[in-house]
Amino acid sequence: MKAKSNRSSKGTSPNGVELEGTRSGSRVGFRRIAGQTETLGEFRYVKFTPIGTSPLQARCFPRAITNQRMLFIAILLACVASGCNPPGSARSNPATGIESKTGIESKKADNPNPPILIKVSISPEARVKATTEEIAMELHRGEWKDFSIEIDNAAGITAPLVVESEQILASADDASRDRWLELEIKPGGALTGLRHETRTLRLRSRDAGVRSAILNFNAGQGTQDLGFRSDVIVTFKVDE
Repeated sequence: MKAKSNRSSKGTSPNGVELEGTRSGSRVGFRRIAGQTETLGEFRYVKFTPIGTSPLQARCFPRAITNQRMLFIAILLACVASGCNPPGSARSNPATGIESKTGIESKKADNPNPPILIKVSISPEARVKATTEEIAMELHRGEWKDFSIEIDNAAGITAPLVVESEQILASADDASRDRWLELEIKPGGALTGLRHETRTLRLRSRDAGVRSAILNFNAGQGTQDLGFRSDVIVTFKVDE
């Protein structure tokens, strides 16, 4: 009986690629029912042959995965050569020498809007209604903290948005136990008249502990909601 030869031989695939390192008598590294594999150098290419078709009708995708990898490497090399940084990598500031993050973290830094605490809606009849959002209600005594006021101005009015409360300190020397809150709206002044806009509400507490305040929102006399829906109650945990 003639022994089966194990020497290597060369061959050519149906797409014209020269094959090396295959076994004599077969140019297939391994065979399955629905496909066969050809080996070229260090790369392995898969020829997908649907069941019931002849080898001449086989569809071959020899470089799909390899080309994707090489394209990624080429883009990465071009990026490094041009001095850019891949997403998520560190980048140093030439002026300060401090490294900063790019990508997702930079997007967070570019979005400085504080959390929404109050939503104000102004009806076409210029009636102001306010509601609170469920967020972390925490302050630190003596420190300013910013929140957002989201305004839906259906009336298109341009009067200033006013916030009133009996818990606002009358002055820096106010010693009343019922008043503990300092409040500012940025930017101040008249509304733009646009349907949607956002203002910043700055709050600071003189006292520590659990503190509550009733805030009334209006755009001038006669604009308060008739059902007292322009008042909101906010309760904060104030840390030392």
